[in-house]
Amino acid sequence: MTENNINSIAETEAGYGELFAVLIRRRFWLLSVLFIVLAAATAKALTDKPTYKSSMQLLVESNYQGKKDSKTDNQFADSNVEIYSYFK
Repeated sequence: MTENNINSIAETEAGYGELFAVLIRRRFWLLSVLFIVLAAATAKALTDKPTYKSSMQLLVESNYQGKKDSKTDNQFADSNVEIYSYFK
């Protein structure tokens, strides 16, 4: 590329200052479009029924079966382990 081509390309490109000036001049258009889209999205979100419904059920059950035979006496390595069951 020659120096003339580089200068002509640099002169035709808009800088950040020019781009910012265009956005400032068109700020009312941009804000009006933003508020129209925001109002439409809010109205749609408030009027539509929910698509998904979530529910959860927690099964609370002890895995401890109790001592059925004498072989389970040494089930735990620590003899201080105690198992409490609040739901009987």
